[in-house]
Amino acid sequence: MPPKQITNTNVNTTTNSLQHELENTLQPLLQSLLDKRDATYERISRYLELRNQILLLQENKMDEKVKTLIDLGGHCYVQAEIPDATYVYVNCGLGFHVQMTQSEAISFISKMDQDLQNTADQLTTRANYVKENIQYLLTYMNTTQSKNT
Repeated sequence: MPPKQITNTNVNTTTNSLQHELENTLQPLLQSLLDKRDATYERISRYLELRNQILLLQENKMDEKVKTLIDLGGHCYVQAEIPDATYVYVNCGLGFHVQMTQSEAISFISKMDQDLQNTADQLTTRANYVKENIQYLLTYMNTTQSKNT
């Protein structure tokens, strides 16, 4: 049996299926990974901001009656008074907030920071792998089309 001839129709069909794979699978996957990574970095940022606030309270020995401004969202602030700053509430995920001492909170934040950083690194690695696949696919499609013309 003679080898199968490569025709323009075969190349166009293959190119169309690869284009479909690229647009409907790889690019949305890449965007999803990058969005998850950005959300992870945002969580890291919030935890580090809380850690810095706790360290500021400790440096200034502000354990009792602290006046502060609270961001309600959209950069709308209101004045608040904290009667006892020895304890803080930390969001530990899934909507749970846990009361901790300042030192417990700093320890927890350090662990969360490390875990979230590992998660962000894994997401970056996966995103880079998907980018490489996209680049390989685009190169293959261009090579196939240029050989055919």
